[in-house]
Amino acid sequence: MSLIFDLPGAAVSLYNGPSLFYCCFCRSFLPGHRFRPSHRRHAKNWRACTKCHNQMYPDGRAKYRAALKEKVFTLLGAFCAHCGFSDKRALQLDHKAGDGAEDRATKYPDWPYLDALKNPDKYQILCANCNWIKRVEDGECKSVRWLRNA
Repeated sequence: MSLIFDLPGAAVSLYNGPSLFYCCFCRSFLPGHRFRPSHRRHAKNWRACTKCHNQMYPDGRAKYRAALKEKVFTLLGAFCAHCGFSDKRALQLDHKAGDGAEDRATKYPDWPYLDALKNPDKYQILCANCNWIKRVEDGECKSVRWLRNA
């Protein structure tokens, strides 16, 4: 019997056995039922078993993320840096340099908010419209590059 795995956060395959997943926090290989379903399917570089997840987010992940987002909005201003729009339902955190895709591919979901608290010069708050206009004009969104010439 041999193990096949690719760290970090990868599934481990045992021949003729169950899949094991690596928890990046307690640093152990555990069976899939010890992870939240979304972590088993989607998280490639970052996984936390249910026990570690509950220790990190005792009040729930949604409340944690909402509080983190509120801190970032307080630090960077709760309005669009381009047009001044102030409805928080449509405000988004934007990477000024346009390198958000790399961060999303390699880091865990809350990384931009945590990084914005440490490095506020790299980020700005934009409304959804201004963010999409910036993405199209800067060529950040490959699927709509044809709009640049419109």
